[in-house]
Amino acid sequence: MKRLVVAIAGGSGSGKTLLAETLCEKLGDAVILGLDSFYRDQSALTHEERARVNYDDPETLDFEEYCDVLKKLKNGEDEVYIPVYDFVDHVRLSPRKLENAPIIITEGTLTLIPGPHRYYFDYTIFVKASGDIRLLRRIRRDVAERGRSAASVLDQYLSTVRPMHKKWISPCEKEANYVFPNDSMDGLEEEPLEELLYKIRRLTYENH
Repeated sequence: MKRLVVAIAGGSGSGKTLLAETLCEKLGDAVILGLDSFYRDQSALTHEERARVNYDDPETLDFEEYCDVLKKLKNGEDEVYIPVYDFVDHVRLSPRKLENAPIIITEGTLTLIPGPHRYYFDYTIFVKASGDIRLLRRIRRDVAERGRSAASVLDQYLSTVRPMHKKWISPCEKEANYVFPNDSMDGLEEEPLEELLYKIRRLTYENH
């Protein structure tokens, strides 16, 4: 069976994960591969040094390993092992098994930057949200899930997230097959979601 790989990109806090999870639920027979799983292990650094790393730079991700996993999934391997990343301590944990599926949804801020990984994508989506909305969502997530303070999140946003967004992420919008608007704080907008589901279902049918 041919696998359809759908790639989702967008700025931090744009709603990529929510869109990926919603598509996975509504499409069925789908699995999510997060690019964030492929952050490089920082255990050789002190905690102070880890905190100073620019995690919005592509160099902090192992794109070679990401490509290898995409290739295995695309080729239909049943069981693929992927890294598990600890965002609190910035280290890798034991890998986990990812079951394959007819539709592979991969998401991350940097999924659409130039590189050999894009060879495996069949359809690409850019989730577009305004800067203030993305910042609010990022503060809410990092405080609740990663033990961060609002001040530290804001400091990181101004020092690395925003400049890296302008350099790497924003230019990817023009490369996407579909731009998904997502400025709402009350969930995904129904009309573009239904349009996107229709497009992916049609591609799935054609892919078979």
